[in-house]
Amino acid sequence: MVLKIKKDLFYDSSILIYFCGVIAYITYRSTDTLIFLCSAVLVGACTLLNICNRRAVHSSLYLIWYILFCFFACLTMLWALDETKVLNVFASVPIILFTAVVLGEYIITAERWNKVLNFLIVAGVVTSVRCLLYTDLFSLLSYYNRNMFAKELLSAGLSYNAFTTPMALICIIAVYLVYKKSKKRYAIAYGVITLTLIISGSRKAIVVAILGLIFVSLLYKRNGSTLKKILIITGVVVAVYMSLMYIPVLYNAVGDIMQQMFDSLSGDNSSVTDPSLISRAFFRKKAWEIFFDHPILGVGINNFSTVMEQINYSQTLYAHNNFLELLADGGIIGFCIYYWIYIKELLSSTLDYMHKSHTSPAVLVMSIFICLLIMEYGQITYYNISAQLVIAAIVIGYERFGRQIEPVKISQPVLNEKHA
Repeated sequence: MVLKIKKDLFYDSSILIYFCGVIAYITYRSTDTLIFLCSAVLVGACTLLNICNRRAVHSSLYLIWYILFCFFACLTMLWALDETKVLNVFASVPIILFTAVVLGEYIITAERWNKVLNFLIVAGVVTSVRCLLYTDLFSLLSYYNRNMFAKELLSAGLSYNAFTTPMALICIIAVYLVYKKSKKRYAIAYGVITLTLIISGSRKAIVVAILGLIFVSLLYKRNGSTLKKILIITGVVVAVYMSLMYIPVLYNAVGDIMQQMFDSLSGDNSSVTDPSLISRAFFRKKAWEIFFDHPILGVGINNFSTVMEQINYSQTLYAHNNFLELLADGGIIGFCIYYWIYIKELLSSTLDYMHKSHTSPAVLVMSIFICLLIMEYGQITYYNISAQLVIAAIVIGYERFGRQIEPVKISQPVLNEKHA
């Protein structure tokens, strides 16, 4: 019994360390890469030992879906404008597939899925602390400009674009667990991670962190008053808005660029001066043109940049829009293959929410995928390793345990181990 507890503790620890490695340590620094590789070797050894003991491998819907998408991506090399650009994307694919296998083997009980959600939150807090340690907060607060945080992180080998996506999604998980577990530590974690997102200046991540709070609060119904929730949420949103618009430091950091972002989305570009927003509007327009020219199969995965190079547009690697990137690169077929899992999870969770308890994991899944779709209007996710980690954890756990009132058995070997 003691040996089993120690083995489970070691297995759990390897998962947590790997999550920290994926979110916080996949950077441009060689020492960070070594730390991530060590975490991968550790969790890989535990997973392999687990497979050998069970003499069975647990497949998952997520793994099947992503392999199917990768197969289509490989096929696009047959008609891609530049085959090497397709291969560049596959640099991240082995890690994503490895992560799917690890999670597929680990999440075999509802309790372990709950552990995975908690491990993601811990990894988010670790990443926040790590980023803040690399930032001169005094200079940041005294002389803030939009890119200071990003530049300081880049000088340390980090990139805020790499971690803000999973961190925003982790914020949603934290809010869900605040309601489900009624523990203050989840609220503290939400605050720490959201603070890091605000300092980063990532507009989409800040919006999603706030929207996640709103969605989960409104959808999660237990014994609380809906009117009370609405009043609290309204107060929080108003307080955040007033802070961003009327506190000089926060306005220079976030408020100004967010105001320009909303103006850009509404079609009013007269007041938009941020080069990033102007460039993104041009990328969206160009991606639509590519899609209309190649509507069925696209120009090849990751070949949007090839078209931009042909018109002598420098310093762009992607369309900054997951929908349009996939439509341009993979056509309607590639788009449908990738977004099939999103549609399935949204429909399943919506139906579960309507017919079952309003405190069920369906609340979390709906909130995650709605916010993910919002974020993907301004970024690329389909080969983002840390974002796919969160997506895999949600899909695998929900498909196995979130849709049942009582936990179900994954396979006979699992049942035997449980009662051994």
